[in-house]
Amino acid sequence: EADGDDRDRPLHAQRIQQHVDETKQHAELVKQCLNRLGEQPSAVKSAVGGMFGAMQSVATGPFSDELVKNSLADYGTENFEIACYNALMVAAQQLGDSQTMRVCEQIRDQEQDMADWLDEHLPMAVQETITAKQAEHNR
Repeated sequence: EADGDDRDRPLHAQRIQQHVDETKQHAELVKQCLNRLGEQPSAVKSAVGGMFGAMQSVATGPFSDELVKNSLADYGTENFEIACYNALMVAAQQLGDSQTMRVCEQIRDQEQDMADWLDEHLPMAVQETITAKQAEHNR
């Protein structure tokens, strides 16, 4: 999620790093839930994740700037993850697995926080990019 441009945006880089750390915790929490249920991570989930990443590059290809492109891709990814955790919460509830449901809800809420942060900062990314392109054009 982070790119070279983040060096010039310390608050952006800090928030991205915070979410990377949260994501590592999410993986461990999900692994614990799966182990408790005697299951392994799904091969389908891995394939879908790879396919989604490939679709992102196609969808954001028309943009020549990395900041906006990455912001759009990250926002899409966060919302995809929110939908996944919502689905897992429904499954856990139907199966009577309140512990997994609580874990998924906690993770989903953190994903929503990140999606909200990205949404809030997208206008700034677009404005910054346009300003830089205008300055480049006026040289």
